[in-house]
Amino acid sequence: MTCVLCNIRQQASVEHVPPRSFFERPYPDNLITVSACLECNHGLHLDDDYVLAYLVSLDMPGASPTLNLVRERVKRGLHRPDFPYLRRRLQRAVEFDYGRDLMTGMRLARIAIRSEPDRLTRWLKKQVRGLNYHITGQTLRRHTFMQLERTHFRHTRPPQFWDLWVKASDYALEGETGAIGDVFRYAYREIKRSACASVLRLEYYGVFSWVALVYRPEFAPPQRVAFPF
Repeated sequence: MTCVLCNIRQQASVEHVPPRSFFERPYPDNLITVSACLECNHGLHLDDDYVLAYLVSLDMPGASPTLNLVRERVKRGLHRPDFPYLRRRLQRAVEFDYGRDLMTGMRLARIAIRSEPDRLTRWLKKQVRGLNYHITGQTLRRHTFMQLERTHFRHTRPPQFWDLWVKASDYALEGETGAIGDVFRYAYREIKRSACASVLRLEYYGVFSWVALVYRPEFAPPQRVAFPF
């Protein structure tokens, strides 16, 4: 069988979607696994570690209880003297985010971690490929065009920017849905009459959510697209 994640090499292992490191023991009994080659399986580990460390660094009210447990585990791992690479990479990405307290008007400074968009997008596309196969049983072609956007932290952009993505998220939620504990929830819906073939919603820890638009194999920008949402 061909690897679900790269659609090139032959299966030699399995990959968890999302990674097992996102969960606490005892692991849920409905973890999602897909066929993967050794290159994809081993090559994803550093990205898995980075994305998890990035997510737990964000302060999001309302997150699931598991996030706090995972956050403590990640902190311990980052302070291991034999594993300095990721800690140093995150330290270089620290920046200050300034705002004002709505009650007092005082200026506030918050420490934030600047994300690596290309790395995050690469990781999310692998998640989408694995989840798409889990739901449909079909492997996405290697060069399938995707669009991805977060739907959390919406205060960072003008309200009109989010219109398409919120509608796409709501559209996905009317399709097939699933959850693994309080760590991961997904929604998938096929689109029949559009250059866009499907929409997926991925949510981690109840607060970090992304929407993915997956296009048909023959699609290539800048073709125009009619959306049903």
